[in-house]
Amino acid sequence: MPCPGAREHFIRWYSEHARAWLGGRVADDQSRMEVAPAGVKVQDLGYRWGSCGKGDWLYFHWKPILLPARIAE
Repeated sequence: MPCPGAREHFIRWYSEHARAWLGGRVADDQSRMEVAPAGVKVQDLGYRWGSCGKGDWLYFHWKPILLPARIAE
């Protein structure tokens, strides 16, 4: 029997790490792409890997952190 709350803990842990990693990727690319996003949010986006939202926020799914970096980038 799985531990209660294990899935939520797993997603929260990976989301925190994904936010830091993806935030770094966005910071590296924003000057090259001449954009200035408001920030990065990581959450479960269903079948989408990412999207742009109101106020210039970038939304990413938490799962790309599970992929090898060369693929996720």
